[in-house]
Amino acid sequence: MFELSEEKIDEIIFAMEDQDRDFIINIDTGELVQLDYTKAGALEKDEYIEIPEWKPIDGYRLMENFIAGLRNPIYRQELLDAIASGKKVFRNFKNSLKDNPVLEKKWFVFKERELKHIIYDWYNTNREIKGLEKIRYTIEETEDLVLSDFVFKRWNGDNRKELKELDKKAVKNWHPDLETEAIEKLYDERFSSLPALDDDKSVVFTADTPSNETAGFLWGVHRVKPFYKKDYFEIVQICVAEEYRSLGIAKKLLKHFVQFIRDEYSYPINVTLSYDLLNLVPFFESFGFKTVARTIELFNKKVF
Repeated sequence: MFELSEEKIDEIIFAMEDQDRDFIINIDTGELVQLDYTKAGALEKDEYIEIPEWKPIDGYRLMENFIAGLRNPIYRQELLDAIASGKKVFRNFKNSLKDNPVLEKKWFVFKERELKHIIYDWYNTNREIKGLEKIRYTIEETEDLVLSDFVFKRWNGDNRKELKELDKKAVKNWHPDLETEAIEKLYDERFSSLPALDDDKSVVFTADTPSNETAGFLWGVHRVKPFYKKDYFEIVQICVAEEYRSLGIAKKLLKHFVQFIRDEYSYPINVTLSYDLLNLVPFFESFGFKTVARTIELFNKKVF
């Protein structure tokens, strides 16, 4: 049976998506042949098999699955509106993606990955029919391929204004009911209570776009526990710009930060979560963080 190389996979994908022509493939050589129904009898049936079927409805379902996997509600709704328009669904979907190159790449990588799974399953099914063993395969994760466009590094002092703006927006998200003036006051108080971003006590990692814009950052601060006199690092901020959320940037930032602290200091890492931020507990637990304290609050209610 023919070898399923990356080049052959690309050929098969191209043929699958061709809605105007039908193709079959030579099971021994891998040669793709356009099916001419007027001359179909001239081909040796045992030598050729049909390639995986791919219809417009399959493409539509793939778009639905992609949208369902997006964690960013803004992009999810925008793409849902595009495919719910009823007319020119595929074009509307593609036009919506063009406004966000990173999301567009995420779609292309997602689509290629899913089509590869279909092709490998089809290939192994036909190997079994011929009495051959299935081949093992691995497909790189979508997240890793998309994030390859970003640069993750320890902050070198660039884009300081962008970092502070991202930090301020994150603080505002923590307190959506506060007026702008109150947010500004709260932010100034918070920032003045922390060492500067470039202070020796601060460790900051950034995620930069290819155009050197800051997509997100993580800020950790060296602390010493009172009484115990033990050193530790506290994560005081981890945030991603709205247009780059749902790509796995926060996860990658935390991974770089944790690895750096382990290698350079071997200190424990703490993070305090409260109110709406409690939904981040599973995110940190996936890295091995464990709950070591709990704050319990009693609201002003009559209980006796």
